[in-house]
Amino acid sequence: MEHFDVRGEYWMLRGSIWVDGDRNFPLLFLSFRTSPPKNPRSHKFWLDLSEKLGHISDRFGYMINYKTIEDKILSRFYGHGRGHVATQKDFLELGSRAAIDKALSRLVEQGKLRRIGRGLYEYPKVSKRLGVLSPNLEKVIGAVASKEALRLQVTGAFAANQLHLSEQVPMRVVILTDGRSRQIEVGSQTIELKKSSLKRMQLADRISGLVFEALRYLGKENIGKREIGILRKQLSPDQKRQIQKDLPHAPTWMHDILRAIYSEEATTQHG
Repeated sequence: MEHFDVRGEYWMLRGSIWVDGDRNFPLLFLSFRTSPPKNPRSHKFWLDLSEKLGHISDRFGYMINYKTIEDKILSRFYGHGRGHVATQKDFLELGSRAAIDKALSRLVEQGKLRRIGRGLYEYPKVSKRLGVLSPNLEKVIGAVASKEALRLQVTGAFAANQLHLSEQVPMRVVILTDGRSRQIEVGSQTIELKKSSLKRMQLADRISGLVFEALRYLGKENIGKREIGILRKQLSPDQKRQIQKDLPHAPTWMHDILRAIYSEEATTQHG
């Protein structure tokens, strides 16, 4: 253990430092006392004592904080807020793969993060009434796409749910991909990645692809004024223009429905 004093014209810092053998980095404990300068405008200094770890310089009022990999990972999750989902790949610039895996495992053991699938970690949302909530599947899907550089196209009931055309959240979500087919277990839910043709994937990552898949799930006979009104209200002008541009890629039976969605006139023959 080492003891030290660092003094300036108007302040004194006293502390102790030693190395934690388990994690091989210095732990710092300190106290700080200061008296205001006679002319505050001529002395600009700050001190950040929010972290346990730090490097102290004997220069006037100067301190640099160093964080562990765990601290940095957790800070990123905190920055995105509860419900954020990430993978090891999102943190590789912070250290080796082994160090990242170990840090994530520790955060899971400490209850700060939740492992929701192979290589998937979440800063879970918590409800006062319901406790820890299920993962947000949209964020899980986004994390998977980012990790593996995949193009994904949501289909079926989940596509309709994302567009508020259905309240049903399926236990099994089918997603088209340009990658290999496989399943991802997320709690009690299953995400099935299904390799698809280039033609079916050509609108992936566009609002058009999501709308076309939702309408395909509902079926022509179940699409009326209510569904068209919901889409007209929530889609932005740019999104409507994109749907108009992609109209030739939609099945013929959808054309009148899509025109009613993006047209300036709110009239429709449906319903």
